[in-house]
Amino acid sequence: MTEKPEKKPEKASENQVERNDKGQFADGQSGNPKGKPLGTTSFKADFDEVVKEIAKENNMTISATRKILFKVAFKQAKGGDFNFFKDIMDRYYGKPVQPVDLKDEREKEEIEKQRKKINKLIKNVKTANTKDTTETEEDMFISA
Repeated sequence: MTEKPEKKPEKASENQVERNDKGQFADGQSGNPKGKPLGTTSFKADFDEVVKEIAKENNMTISATRKILFKVAFKQAKGGDFNFFKDIMDRYYGKPVQPVDLKDEREKEEIEKQRKKINKLIKNVKTANTKDTTETEEDMFISA
């Protein structure tokens, strides 16, 4: 039986970057080698620009225009439509950090058990320091 030589797939385009056997980008390679296109702006920059334009068109201050936009967003949210308000807040200020508790009940119980052992050990050490005793630290830990 003859083995066929392993054939590498052809590149789909000239911009395609080499990958390793796991499909990951090779060291020193980027998935976006040309980077962000020139002239691309962030939502915050675009939003600020639009607010300035609206303010100018309506002979208002930028601050007053923002307040009106937030009032509209608040009114819609109060009526049950949170999308506009949420989008502005998330995109302009960033999404809030949400802590996640990854410990299950067994892990919490084990941590609590270890904490109690440590506290008992500390109590035994303090007691040993105040009394004349021949109990070693190892003995105190074992009894904890």
